[in-house]
This record gives sequence, structure tokens and C-alpha cells, in this order.
Amino acid sequence: MIRNKFFKAIIIFFYFLNGSFAYGKFENKIIVKVDKGIITTHDVQNEIKVFLFLNNINPTKKNILDSKNRIIKVLINRELKRNEIKKYGVKKYNEIDLNDYLKRIAKNKGLSLKNLKNEFKNNNLNFNNFVENVKVDFIWNSLIFNLYENQLNLNIQEVNRELELMKKEKKNNKKFNLSEIILNNSNDENLLEIYNFIKEKSFEDAVVKYSNSSSAINQGNIGWIFDYELNEKYLSELKDMKTGGISKPIMSAGKVIILKLNDLKVEFIDNSDDQKTRKEILNAMKNKKLEFFSLSHFTKIENAALIVFQ
Repeated sequence: MIRNKFFKAIIIFFYFLNGSFAYGKFENKIIVKVDKGIITTHDVQNEIKVFLFLNNINPTKKNILDSKNRIIKVLINRELKRNEIKKYGVKKYNEIDLNDYLKRIAKNKGLSLKNLKNEFKNNNLNFNNFVENVKVDFIWNSLIFNLYENQLNLNIQEVNRELELMKKEKKNNKKFNLSEIILNNSNDENLLEIYNFIKEKSFEDAVVKYSNSSSAINQGNIGWIFDYELNEKYLSELKDMKTGGISKPIMSAGKVIILKLNDLKVEFIDNSDDQKTRKEILNAMKNKKLEFFSLSHFTKIENAALIVFQ
């Protein structure tokens, strides 16, 4: 349930644009209540600074204004996840995956992770706070696994069929480098606006303006993914797509996803070790289902939440 929608948020951003954003001279106020959690003007300002810095975007008035709705929505989504994590008392996360993600962000800026930390400091940004915010998504993944592990229902026969097919064809697997735009909901008019914006500007600019995914902090890039790790809806869009292509809207668990194919390569998979290959296929199938459970569970808590703009 959302009250007062975004028009008050827009007013707040005009307050930022009088010059106080650049120097941090403004009164810190609550602008959104998300159930028992809050989002303040200070939270929004800091998130915008980090977002513009990581995406190499100049902090002009226009760029701040263009990113406002996405930033507020990201903060709301994070608060919803944080509240759900607290509810179940989950604290564990995959430290290796988190570190790999941070390295990928650093690489996107042409930096090592150590130098990225230094750049945060040089730009008066708090790297530790940034990491704590990123952790929310990784702890969320642990929560989803805990909640839905018993519902994965992995089909061993399907795994064996895929294994035999790979061995028979000596299959070379496609590997996609993808970027995404995720929309909580959208109609034909909104989608037309987004696709026109992509044509006029770029997919990456559209990520900044429209995407509600945490991947937007890395220009929507979600890295390299093997074909067998993707669900059928994604594969259907990607199978004939050329590098630089943009997918049609893909519906999944109440969300609308738009993909961009950044790069494509073919890698030979050593299928001589059946046990290892079977494990890889099982993990891919598990991740597909967990992705669906993640989206559907988030949609459920989002619809049940009380979100009030002050």
C-alpha cells in the first residue's frame, strides 16, 4: 500500500536542487516510512552521490533529477528486504560472491578493489556504508534459499537428460554478458516511453532513469551467464539476438524485465567428469527456481507493506 506516491518526493528533490545537495546543507527529514523503517533526505542524498559516482555521471541538476525516482524506489526496495531479513533473523551471506561483486564494480570503473575504496574516500563517500547496503541483497538471497529450499523439487531425470545431451553433442555452451532493467510494474505506454528513451539515449541511461533493480548501481550489468543457467523466457529472447540487442519485455513473477546482450562467447565445457557436470546443471536449475522465488516473495511483501510518503 503506497500513500501520497511520488509527488512529494519530487518536491523534496527541488529542495535539493537549490544548491544544498552539492554542499549537504539541508535539514535531515523523514521522507518515506516503510512499515517500521524510515528513509530520510540524508539517505537519498548519499545514495544519489554513490550512484552517480559509480556510474561516472556528473552530479548536475538534470542528472540528479533524472535519477530521483529510481533512487527512492531502490531505497524503498532495500528497506523492504531489510525488514524481511530482520523478521527472520537471517545474518549469513556468501562472502565470496559479495567480494566478486565488489571487484566487478571496481573493474567497471577501471580500478582495483583497493583503489575503489580510495576513490570513495577521495570523493567523501563512505565505502563501508556502501558495502553494508550491498550486503542486504546477498543476505536476502540467503533468506530466499532458507524459505524455499524444500520447494526446489529438482528433477534428477531432467539433469541426466541434459548431461547426456551435452555429452552426445560435445556441447559448447553459449555464455552471455547481460544488462537488465527491472520494472515493478509497467503498461504499454510506459514501455513505449522506455524503448524510445533507449533509442534516443542508451540502454545504460535508461537503467539510471527507470530500473528498480540493485544492479542499476553497476549500469544494470549482471555479468557473464551460461545459457543453461537462464530460464526459457530469457533464452527465447536471446537465442537469435546480436550483440548490442535489446529484448522485448519479459514478464516474470510480477516484474517486467528488459535485457541487453552486451557480449556473447562460446566456451567448451569439459563433460568428462559426470559428477562435476551434473552438479553444475543442478546448481543452474536451482538458481533459476530461486530467482523466481525471490521475485515472487518480494512482490508479496511489497504488496503487503505500508509505504507512506511524509
